[in-house]
Amino acid sequence: KVSYLVRKSKAHAKSMEWLDHRLAMFFVNLNLRG
Repeated sequence: KVSYLVRKSKAHAKSMEWLDHRLAMFFVNLNLRG
């Protein structure tokens, strides 16, 4: 059960990293255009 939670939280952290990256690229593009 614990290993399942660890795997789940790791996957969650990875998806959050991906979201942060998407947001960062979005803001960079906004700054370049603006």
